[in-house]
Amino acid sequence: MKIFFIINVFLLICIEVFGFHHTPLSPKNENAILLNGAKLNVLSNTCYSEPQDSNCTHIDSPWRLNPISPINSFGTSSHYEHKYIHNISNIVFKDEKKTIVIGYAADGFAILSPYIKDGKKIKKVRSSYRLKKGKRKAIKGINPGGKYNGKYRDDYEYVKGLGDLDECNGMFVNGKYAYYITEEFPYMLACFKGTPKKTKLKNLENKYILNNKNIAHATD
Repeated sequence: MKIFFIINVFLLICIEVFGFHHTPLSPKNENAILLNGAKLNVLSNTCYSEPQDSNCTHIDSPWRLNPISPINSFGTSSHYEHKYIHNISNIVFKDEKKTIVIGYAADGFAILSPYIKDGKKIKKVRSSYRLKKGKRKAIKGINPGGKYNGKYRDDYEYVKGLGDLDECNGMFVNGKYAYYITEEFPYMLACFKGTPKKTKLKNLENKYILNNKNIAHATD
């Protein structure tokens, strides 16, 4: 009876923290803060526009541009936040293979480099998203045409078990949930596993002494 009770309490706690559904990213709010103080909105504010969906401000607006795709040239544009994601990726993948904290998402979970210990080896985690095949199909009556090539976020699909990470680009390691930087889409977090709040980002900003020379520190 005691074991049964403990298991049920544990499950209730997990359900309360993570729930059954993830929370989508919002283009209106900052999604994460890096340890150098930079606040990021992972989503771009630009979609393929047609009259019925010209502002791209809705969370579920289709055909949102993928800011990391070289097709869109966000990394060389004036889009400060997306330049940062490009720069972070370059630094992380050139760094020695160890787990480092890059920053924190708005739901409080850490964003880590892609390397984890797998027994005695160091493993680079992989996203579970893949590029769709064939020609684009309309979403909500809107279709930019052409083949799926990574220009839009909707060019990708999540396939459970394809890689190491879940639909939000995170996983549990040693009992702790975190998001991971990956070379593949979505590159950082794709959704929130917890509940995002502006106050959490502010608290994280106040908690850490930010050093402009360093964007990361090693985990324990």
